[in-house]
Amino acid sequence: MDKFRSIVSKEIIQLAIGKHQIQINLHPKGSISVESRMKLFDSRGKIVDQWEQNLEYLTSKLPVILGQVIQKVKLHEEELIIRTDGGFSLVITTNNAEGYESVVIQPGDIIL
Repeated sequence: MDKFRSIVSKEIIQLAIGKHQIQINLHPKGSISVESRMKLFDSRGKIVDQWEQNLEYLTSKLPVILGQVIQKVKLHEEELIIRTDGGFSLVITTNNAEGYESVVIQPGDIIL
């Protein structure tokens, strides 16, 4: 059974970008809370954007994923890879060196 099925086929409808966290809200329900390094790749594998805690983050291209639907989610080694129907991939590092949760997915109380 795929533990990430609760967010597959959900639309990305809102992004909240903070100094310590990025919150991705989904429709009809669900969320992904990120407190770790994250990179956004386009369909050609080019880095479109990246985020890391405590770094100056004044501009963002992350909103390009708004309105896109999550097609596939997989955990590969120490990265969570989220692919959208628009060909984008969010790659989130899950091995947080500080020892706290780096990703929380709802529904399902999935903590990585």
